[in-house]
Amino acid sequence: MELAAIIGSYLDLISVLASRYHLDTPGVEASTPMLRGVWGAALREVGPEAYSQVFEGGFEGTPAYIFRPAPADPRCWPAVDFMLLGPAVQHAAAASAAWQCLCERGLGPERHNVTIQNTFILGPAARNDPRVAPVWVLSKADTPPADQPCRLTFSAPLRLLRNGHLIEQPSLADIVIAGARRIGLFLPVPAQKHWNALGRQLLELAKDTPAGIFEGDRRDFYRYSGRQKRELGMRGVSGALLLPNGPGELAGLLGALEWLHIGKGAVFGLGQPTLESFPAPPPKTAEPI
Repeated sequence: MELAAIIGSYLDLISVLASRYHLDTPGVEASTPMLRGVWGAALREVGPEAYSQVFEGGFEGTPAYIFRPAPADPRCWPAVDFMLLGPAVQHAAAASAAWQCLCERGLGPERHNVTIQNTFILGPAARNDPRVAPVWVLSKADTPPADQPCRLTFSAPLRLLRNGHLIEQPSLADIVIAGARRIGLFLPVPAQKHWNALGRQLLELAKDTPAGIFEGDRRDFYRYSGRQKRELGMRGVSGALLLPNGPGELAGLLGALEWLHIGKGAVFGLGQPTLESFPAPPPKTAEPI
């Protein structure tokens, strides 16, 4: 079996339930960390078991949700994308109840009202598609053709650390290894050992896949910690990596990371890659003599 098919067989085991919430938050500029904090407190109240499994991450300790700003759209703005991942989709009812509780509690010190103007389910192509079942698996994530030249872009800051230091120019191998580690966290326990054993093959595949040098800039992110009662800085980089021959057998893995994110701060929407196709440059012609 080709490695691409093997990757897909593991992604078949990870469910996704993604929603886009169009919010009205008069009187307060609602940030992703603010929404996450209030939603988490509400979830702990309306569904303690769901809070343990989804927000805290249960036995594995990996939070099984993501909040991220939705792409700018004048028809639906401001908006936030909210995802439940893996076993967390079983707690969709409690998650929805927590959203309603968030609206009733309000945001900010003065508890400004929140209204959900509209909500809809996101399918594998990151848009509302009534033909797609609400819960789908990561192997269905939309990706460019494997041989289509593309650009792997990180618009939100990417925080990959090596020996405690930020990797400021991540390679494709850095991204793939971090991504493989992230995928493994959401696999059923019996499958994790076999997935982790693929690490060396994935690393070699990443090294063999033609890629440019990461071009980007430092970009820091700040959030308020309710537990520590202070603002915390999170360093990252934004930029892009060219894949001139396409993602090849890594297409499925990289497409899955558009939903799972990678690196530190993933629950806040950091570390989301997007695969953007672009036309291949015209072939060079010989200079006239």
